Amino acid sequence: DRYQAAYAATKAAVMNFSRAFAKEVAQYGVNVNSICPGFVDTEMGKVNLADPEKRKKFIERTPKGRVSVPEDMVGLTIFLCTDESDFIVGQAINVDGGVLYY
Repeated sequence: DRYQAAYAATKAAVMNFSRAFAKEVAQYGVNVNSICPGFVDTEMGKVNLADPEKRKKFIERTPKGRVSVPEDMVGLTIFLCTDESDFIVGQAINVDGGVLYY
C-alpha cells in the first residue's frame, strides 16, 4: 500500500509527542493522551474500504465484526475530558474493534 510507511511514521510521532508532552504538562493539571483508531469509515478510509474484497478481509480480522465509524470515538473522547480520567496520562488508547492496527 502506498504511503503506509509515512502514515505509520506520523502516527508513531503523534503517540510519542503525546507521551513526552504529557510528562511536561502533567504538573500543571493538564492530561495529554492519544486516541488510536483503526480503519474508520471516513473519506480517507473509503480509499481502502471501497474494494469489497479488502473490506471483507478487514471485517474478518476485526473481532467486533465491522468497520468503525467516527461515532465510535465519541465516548472515549468525552471520558478523557472528564475528571474521572484524571489519572490517565500519556496513554495511546486503541479504539479499533480489537484489531490493534498500530
